[in-house]
Amino acid sequence: MTITDRPVISIIIPALNESENLHTCLSSLPYQDMVEVILSDGGSIDDTLAIAQQFPIVILHADRGRARQMNAAARCARGDVLLFLHADTILPPNAYHELIRSIQDGCLMGCFERKFDTSSRLLAVTSRWAGWRARKLFWAYGDQAIFINHALFRRLGGYRDLRRFEDLDLAIRAKPHGRWTVLPEPVVTDARRFGKHPLPRLASDFFLTLAWRAGLIDQ
Repeated sequence: MTITDRPVISIIIPALNESENLHTCLSSLPYQDMVEVILSDGGSIDDTLAIAQQFPIVILHADRGRARQMNAAARCARGDVLLFLHADTILPPNAYHELIRSIQDGCLMGCFERKFDTSSRLLAVTSRWAGWRARKLFWAYGDQAIFINHALFRRLGGYRDLRRFEDLDLAIRAKPHGRWTVLPEPVVTDARRFGKHPLPRLASDFFLTLAWRAGLIDQ
């Protein structure tokens, strides 16, 4: 692929009982010739599949587990670039053009800035921290919509089948293999997992990450 080529983008969405958010997520996507969308379902029993069938996407049934579902979709994807998107996350309007520009500039991987669909000041601060961390270290999480060159993804063996942090693990393993970028227009992700009081969940996530990186908890 030369810098003047326009790569095919495969948007991969792992889903399990995501009927609450899926329609909004799928409505945000750029449906065009150079984009394919693959929903990898892990056995939903709600309306996830019925909602997915309303859109021009590929629906794949895979073994349950986010890493397994994303790897299954990646094996079927025809794109030069894989974009992994959570079903409760919305891409910004300019996402496709910014992504193409970064790839044509020579970036092999990257993610987006992130914000939550809430007015919480604490979660706004964590989003700024997530952007800084990704720009400086390429410590990226799945809710930042990680994208990566398909050939590099295959060389890395895809996502490892971990209980947690499969997204951060991929980013850390990918980092030495080429340029990365953080696209400035943020994705918007659902803040539901934090509830009304986000501090305990944020603290738990922080210490779990430190423990995982130190090898103190299993993968």
